[in-house]
Amino acid sequence: MGDRGNVVVMQSEDPKDAVWLYTHWNGSNIASDLAKALNKFGKARWDDAPYLTRIIFCQMLPEKYHNEETSWGIGTRMGDNEHTILVVNTDKKTIHKVEENALEDRRLPAVLPKGISFDAFIKKTLKKEKTV
Repeated sequence: MGDRGNVVVMQSEDPKDAVWLYTHWNGSNIASDLAKALNKFGKARWDDAPYLTRIIFCQMLPEKYHNEETSWGIGTRMGDNEHTILVVNTDKKTIHKVEENALEDRRLPAVLPKGISFDAFIKKTLKKEKTV
């Protein structure tokens, strides 16, 4: 049982250049967490992949769980998954949605589906959240 989800952060088009952020309990909210993280400091860290990755992970991991041993992780491959995988390309400032069945050996495909800009993703996701 769980609510597993993944966000992937890449600095280039190369799928080998990917850091996977995993949640065991909050996959249903992964798009919202990502939009909030991108929006948190405006565009200040969009060009700085290491900082942006940390900001995204911190948004995904509620403070009350900081001392837990399990349930969130960082890796080079997909963790367990139940939702569409969100891929953050920091070089192009785009978000891509990838279905798990498009992965090979729990890694990203060589060519990602068409993405949307960070700005469009934030606007669309946070707007949807306000109407719910």
